[in-house]
Amino acid sequence: MFSGAVSRVEATYGLAKEGLAESLVISPATEQSLRFYKNRYGLPDSVNQVLEPKARTTFENALLCGEIIKREGWNNVILVTHEHHMPRSYFLLRWVLLGEGVEIQRYGVPLRSIEGREVSTTIDLKIMYNEMVDLWGSLGEWVLYKIRGRLPDKGNREQQWLKKLKSILHFNLHEDWG
Repeated sequence: MFSGAVSRVEATYGLAKEGLAESLVISPATEQSLRFYKNRYGLPDSVNQVLEPKARTTFENALLCGEIIKREGWNNVILVTHEHHMPRSYFLLRWVLLGEGVEIQRYGVPLRSIEGREVSTTIDLKIMYNEMVDLWGSLGEWVLYKIRGRLPDKGNREQQWLKKLKSILHFNLHEDWG
């Protein structure tokens, strides 16, 4: 699961409780958060939680989860994220697993509301646009990773030039609620 919202965590643990997962990777998560989730949502003892604490972006989620998938030798995985985030997340995970023979099933968690307000068609379109902008950013991260051979020391959220660029290109969804 690419972390980011409680509804994604609930869905992931629900799938595991249904017997659809032998192992869980929540990217990112700490040992403390995994214990909390296990206690809160319940998890069969047979399900293994795999720690991935480093990802700071969707590209890093895909890259680091891809490394775990390869290391563990899994050939069938379920990607859990919000529906609006699924196309980019799936593309990136598929990209990093290219040629590995891994089947990726998708489980899109519906985005029903933001901050307790229903998502309108206009907001939904703005979310999709922001995701397309972010896809280009993710591809840029991949190029830099290939050039450098490592992830950057600073995450994207800490880089001022990137914050400025996103403020220009992204729709501010909070403005829709005034």
